[in-house]
Amino acid sequence: MSGETGVLSDPERVNDDFQREETMTKTSTHMLADFAANLSLADLDATTIKNSKMAVLDAVGCGVAGASDPSVDILKRSLIQWGEAGRTRVFASSARFSPRAAALINGAMMHALEMDDTHSFSSVHAGGPVVSSALSTCFANGANGVRFIEAVVLGYEIACRLGIAIRGENPYSRGFHPTGICGVFGAATASGKIMGLDSTGYLNAWGIAGSMACGLMAYLQNGAWTKKLHPGLAAQSGFLASSLSGVGYLGPDDIFQGKYGFCTAYSDDFDASVLGEEMGSRFEINRMSYKRFACCRSIHAPITAAIALRSDPDFQPENIDEIHAVIADEDLTLVVEPLEEKKHPRTPVEAQFSMPFGVALALVKGDAMPEHYAIENIEDSLIQDLSGKFQYSVNEEFKKRRPLYFPCQLNIRMGGTWHTASVDAPLGDYTNPLSDKEMIEKFHHLCDPVLGKDSAQRLEKFILSLEDQDNIQRMDFLLCGEGGENAST
Repeated sequence: MSGETGVLSDPERVNDDFQREETMTKTSTHMLADFAANLSLADLDATTIKNSKMAVLDAVGCGVAGASDPSVDILKRSLIQWGEAGRTRVFASSARFSPRAAALINGAMMHALEMDDTHSFSSVHAGGPVVSSALSTCFANGANGVRFIEAVVLGYEIACRLGIAIRGENPYSRGFHPTGICGVFGAATASGKIMGLDSTGYLNAWGIAGSMACGLMAYLQNGAWTKKLHPGLAAQSGFLASSLSGVGYLGPDDIFQGKYGFCTAYSDDFDASVLGEEMGSRFEINRMSYKRFACCRSIHAPITAAIALRSDPDFQPENIDEIHAVIADEDLTLVVEPLEEKKHPRTPVEAQFSMPFGVALALVKGDAMPEHYAIENIEDSLIQDLSGKFQYSVNEEFKKRRPLYFPCQLNIRMGGTWHTASVDAPLGDYTNPLSDKEMIEKFHHLCDPVLGKDSAQRLEKFILSLEDQDNIQRMDFLLCGEGGENAST
């Protein structure tokens, strides 16, 4: 889809003989499709509406800040080289792309700094795929803020419920990144809502998206950039899947539970009941965790504990003799083992997936925001020394408390005395959430250096009043730090 093309919002259906009969027994997939087609803002309570806006604010803040990541510039230049220019803007840039390419770029930017949201019960980073695909669809077709909120809520719902359903056989152990494989369905749902798909349209869109579900954990081998692409790939594929469905392209009619469907392919022990559990009364967007630190979420609890230990008036990081973390065994593969390699990361990505480094960074710098994962800190002699002192043990009880809590105990020895901090859930987690004020402060910490304080405030105001906006297309000026009459707030 190079260049800019419109998407039919009320397409003429083709191949009616292939469409499902209304009398058939409905699976959870079909009930989800009916739910998605019929959901409106009137079905959402005030908390869900507010949380949807905070989710958008967080995703956009992460995307604007992610524009500075070196991987993003290469991605944009490559897409322009191969004819993906168009009329759709991306964060913090005057360049314009096709809507599909913009979904890819914006989704990648939202994940580039490891600051985007995480669903506590599925490990899915929903914001990148869902918000990016929804924005591209709005910028291409036009939509008001009410429809945008509906799209975001539904996109989170589908991506996260799928993630819960397959979590019984953890995708990580099979080498899959949940955001990549589940996010594409959330992206297709969000785009589909803005396009006005009916329930059959959703079944086809999800069926098409099933052949685009992807995302491997191989980036861990050498700190590669590929993980940054996963939300963007999910966003562009979801946009394409819904676009194809909108003009009559047929997909499998039950991609989630069919014999050759998604859950069978990605899990040996999936729970289909989760797909329809408390549908309409429990919204997953209300159960998100928002990152306070720019690294893998498995490191957030020990970083929170490290910051707490710094409050001791006698604390001096150079006097630390030993560091010992008590953690859950689920953390080992991603951020702890092989231990000697994790102690000495070579790149920012490797550092963001190193618990020894994250703890040492927090003990020395007192924080772990994107700017702290600079190469000068990776090479800092004190941080390197403390990272080398990291040891751990596993507490089996900690695993039993997940995913509702992410407990950790961090012990450091200074001058012959052990100091201990225990954390049930890290800062920003679902059970230890950031306040609205802290969420807005995070947004401005990320956006102000890129857009300027005044432009970031206009963007904040627009997002936090989404239900009152008559045209989301006005946001594209704000995303680039522009104001004026074309960017009415």
